[in-house]
Amino acid sequence: MYRIIILFLLCLPLFLNADKGDFEKVSLQLQWKHQFQFAGYYLAKEKGFYKDVDLEVDIQEFVDSTDSIQNVISNRSTYGIGRSNLIIHKSQHKPIKLISAIFQSSPLVLMTLGKHGIKSLKDFKNKTLMVAPDESTTASINAMLSSQGISLKDMKLIDYSFELNDLIDGKVDVISTYASTQPYTFIKKGFNPIIFDPKDYGFDFYNDILFTSDNEAKNHPNRVKRFKEASLKGWEYAFDNIDETVNLILKKYNIQNKTKEELLYEANRLSELAFYKTDKIGDINKQKIKNIYHTYNVLGLIKNKINFDEFIFEDKKAKLALTYDETKYIKKNRIIKMCNYANISPLEFAFNGDQNDMRGVSIDHLKIIENQLDVKFVNVPTNSIFQSQEFLKQKKCDILPFSSKNKYRETFSNFTTPYLSLPFAIFTHKDNALQIELEDLHNKSIAQLKGTTNAEMLKKEYPNIEIVTGDSVKELLEMVNDKKVYATIGIAPTAIELLYKYALDNVRISGYTSKIVDFHIAVRDDDILLLNILNKSLANITKKDSKKIYKKWVKPLVKEKIVDYTLIWNIVIGFIFILFFILFFYTKQLKLKNRIENQKELFEAIFRGSKDAIAILDMESNFLDVNQEYEEITGFSKRELLGTSCLKLTVQKDKERSKKAMKKVLEVGYIKNFEKDCIVNNNKNLTMNMSMSLLHNPTRVLMSMRDVTEIKKKDKLLAEQSKMVALGEMIGNIAHQWRQPLSAISTVSSGMQMQKEYGMLTDEKFEQGCEKINKNTQYLSKIIDDFNHFAQDTSKKDLFILDIEIENFLNSIDYKIKDNNIKIVLNCDKNITIYGYKNELVQCLINIINNAVDAFTTNNIEDKFIFISTKIEQDKAIISIKDNAEGISSDILPKIFEPYFTTKHQSQGTGLGLHIAYTLITTRMKGSIYAQNVNYIYNKKDFKGAELIISIPLKEEE
Repeated sequence: MYRIIILFLLCLPLFLNADKGDFEKVSLQLQWKHQFQFAGYYLAKEKGFYKDVDLEVDIQEFVDSTDSIQNVISNRSTYGIGRSNLIIHKSQHKPIKLISAIFQSSPLVLMTLGKHGIKSLKDFKNKTLMVAPDESTTASINAMLSSQGISLKDMKLIDYSFELNDLIDGKVDVISTYASTQPYTFIKKGFNPIIFDPKDYGFDFYNDILFTSDNEAKNHPNRVKRFKEASLKGWEYAFDNIDETVNLILKKYNIQNKTKEELLYEANRLSELAFYKTDKIGDINKQKIKNIYHTYNVLGLIKNKINFDEFIFEDKKAKLALTYDETKYIKKNRIIKMCNYANISPLEFAFNGDQNDMRGVSIDHLKIIENQLDVKFVNVPTNSIFQSQEFLKQKKCDILPFSSKNKYRETFSNFTTPYLSLPFAIFTHKDNALQIELEDLHNKSIAQLKGTTNAEMLKKEYPNIEIVTGDSVKELLEMVNDKKVYATIGIAPTAIELLYKYALDNVRISGYTSKIVDFHIAVRDDDILLLNILNKSLANITKKDSKKIYKKWVKPLVKEKIVDYTLIWNIVIGFIFILFFILFFYTKQLKLKNRIENQKELFEAIFRGSKDAIAILDMESNFLDVNQEYEEITGFSKRELLGTSCLKLTVQKDKERSKKAMKKVLEVGYIKNFEKDCIVNNNKNLTMNMSMSLLHNPTRVLMSMRDVTEIKKKDKLLAEQSKMVALGEMIGNIAHQWRQPLSAISTVSSGMQMQKEYGMLTDEKFEQGCEKINKNTQYLSKIIDDFNHFAQDTSKKDLFILDIEIENFLNSIDYKIKDNNIKIVLNCDKNITIYGYKNELVQCLINIINNAVDAFTTNNIEDKFIFISTKIEQDKAIISIKDNAEGISSDILPKIFEPYFTTKHQSQGTGLGLHIAYTLITTRMKGSIYAQNVNYIYNKKDFKGAELIISIPLKEEE
C-alpha cells in the first residue's frame, strides 16, 4: 500500500498536466477560393489567435458544388461564410445564426466600359447583361435597377462565363462583378471601368457574414464567442499589416496565382468595405438586417417571417429594457445597500468574518447584476438574520440578497422572482432512526433559526412540535450533536459544510422534507422601481449561469471541507506526511464503508417497499433488477424481465424518444416526468410517467414509474368537455355577430324590392344596395372562417405567428368585448413564431378572458381594461393577460388551477376552465402558467387586477 501511495504522489503532476495542449477542433467553410477576401481567418490561424483560445481550425476552401449553408447545418463544417441571402434561407426555416459581418457593404456591383455608351442606369434598356442566375445573390442589383424603373425584362440576360474579355470584345454590355477584384484587371489593361454600386442607391447589403448552426450557438456559445473574437482579431491584424498579409497569401494560400499587385488592390478595396460607416470590424446591426429582409420581401424572395432577436448570435447579455423612470432611478442610486446573512456559507457568508467581504451563491448573482446595471451593492453589517430583517423593515438597507417568503417579511418587503430553489433536509443524531419524515417529529423538540420560514411553517402545521430557537445554523447543529434537541431542519449545503468544519460527527441527514423553498431578493416595500429593475436583471441571468454559480460554491466547498487537513501538508518530514495520509485514507474508507452500508439498507427499504414501480437498468437499457410493484404493473415476472431490454416494453412510436431519454440521463444524470406508452402483459398498452437517474455506480440507472393511463383518459375527457364548451360559446358568438349584418341585408333587400315596385330603384341605388349586401355577406363569411379556424383538429402541431392568432381570437369574441365595454390594450411582439398547438392555446385564452369578464361583472368595474402583451425570453414565448378587476382573493389564488374549484354558483361554472388551461399548457404544450395579483399605473390611474403569465417553448421537443 505504501508503494501505491508513493507512486500516486509521484505521478500526480503528470495527471494534472495531462490535458494541457488539447484544442477543440472546428472547421470554417469559405464561400470562394483562397484570396485576400478571407485574410483575417488566415492570420488568426497563422498568428496563433485561434490556439490562444484553445481552438484548432480547419479552413475549408470552396470547391465546385460546395454548399456552405448545408455543410454547416449538417455539421460537416462548424462555421461558414455567406452573403446577405442567409436571410432568405432563414425565412425557409434553415437553422442558422449570424455571428458577424466582415464587410459592412457588399462588393457586388455592375460594371461596364465607356465604349458601350452607358452613363446611367436609364441606359441599361435593351443592353446585354451577364449576371449570376441566382436571384437571391443579386438581390441588391435587382433592387437598384427596380428603383430606377429598370426591369431585367428590359435587358438581354446571358449566363455568367467568367470571361472578362466578353465585356472588352462587346459580347456583353454590362457584367456583375466584385469591386474588390475584377476592376483591377481592366485598369491594368488600360480601361477605365464604370461602376454602378447598389449602396449608392440606398441598397446597402452586408457581405461575407460569418455564421453557424443553431445547434452550435445553443450548445457551445462560449466556443462561438471565442471563435468570433479570435477571427476579428485576425482581421484587425490583416488590415493593420496589409503587406505582411499579402506576402503570407502569396506563400501559402495563392491557389489562384494572383500577383502581389492584385492582392494589394483587393486588400485596400476590402478595407474600405469592412470599415464602411463604422470603425469596428465585424459589426452586425439588427435594424440593417431588417432593412435587407424587407428588400428581399419586396422582391418576393421571403417565405416566412423571421425572429430577428434569435437570428443574430449575442455573445453578451442583451441590454435590459429599462423604462425611463427605471433608468433615471439607476443614475440616481448607484449604491444599493444590502443586509446579508453572514453565516450561511456557502450560500451567503462573510469571508473570515469580514462583512465587507461577502461571498457565496447570492453574492455572485449580485455581481452579475452589478455588471448589468452599473451599480454597487454595499453591505450594512448586522449580527444576525433577525437583525438583517429588522434593518430592511426600518429602511436601513434596500435589499436582503438571500431570502425566502414568509408572512412576517411580506409585511415590509416585496420579493423578486426566485433565482434558487433548494430542498430542506432533516438532521438528527446518528443514534436516531435512519429514515425520518416530518410526520415522525410529533412531540419532538426541533431547533430552528429565529424568525425564519421553517419555524413559522412548523408551528402552523405541527403544533405538537416543540420549537427551540437559535441564532445560527452552527448553534442548531450543535444542539442536535449534543442531544439537546431531537432534530433540526435546514438547507443541506450550509448544514453539511458546518458539520465537517466543526467535526460534528454525531449529526447526519435522516431525510428530506417534500417542501422546496424558493429564494429571492427581498426588496423594501416602498421601492417598486428597484423591485422591477432587479426582476429584469434576474431574468437576464440564464439557468446555466445560475447552475454554474451554484456548482462553484457548493460542490467544491463541501468536498474541500471533507479533505482539508491543512496541518498535514505543513509537516516537514515525509514519513510523517505519508503516515498521516494513510491514516486519513483508512479513516475515510471506514466512514465511507459505513455510509455505503447505511445507504444500501435505506435503498433496499425504498426499493422493496415503494408504491412506485422501480427497475435497475444497465447503460444498454437492459433490466438488472425490478421490484414487486414493477412486476404487478407490467404483468411480467422478474425472471422474464432480467437481461431483456426495457425498449421491448415500449411501443414503437416511443422507442426513439426512450433512447434519447436514456442518453440524456447518461449526460446530465437524471430526467423527470417523462411519459411514454408501455406494452404490458397480454399486449395491453399503459401510459407511464417515468423518472430516471444515474446511480452512484455510473453503469447503473434507476427508473421509477407510475401508471397514469386513467389520469390521461380523464384529462383528455376534461379537455374535450372544455373544447365543447368553448365551441358552444363560439357558436353563440357567431349567432350574436350575425344578427346585425343579417338585419342589414334584410333591410337593404326589402328596400330595393319596395323601390322597384314603386319605380324608384335607380341604377345607382341598385349598385349601392348590392355593394352593402356584398360587404355584409363577406363579413358573415369571415366569421365562419374564424369559427372554422378554431374548430380545426388540435392533434396536429403547426407553425404559427402568435400575434396573428391573438388577433383572430379577439375578432372571434369581439361582441363579448363590445357588449361589456372592455378596452383591449395590446403590446405584442410581431415576430414570435411558435411550433405547437395553436387552437388549444386559443382555447386557454378564451377561458382566461371569460374569467376576467365575470370578475368585471362581480366587482362592478366601470372602466374595464384587459392588457395582452407578448415577448420572447430564453427561447420561450411569454404571454401576459392582465385586467383591472381588483385581483383574486389571496386565500383562493393558490387553488384557481385545481379541478372543479370555482367561486361561482354551480349553475354558472364548473371550475374546469382554468384547470383545463393549466393542463393544456403544462402537459400538452410543455409550458407553464401562473397567476398573481398586480398593482400598476395606466393613463395616470392606479389599477389593481389579476395577471396570468403563460410561458410556451417556441418549438416543442419531440
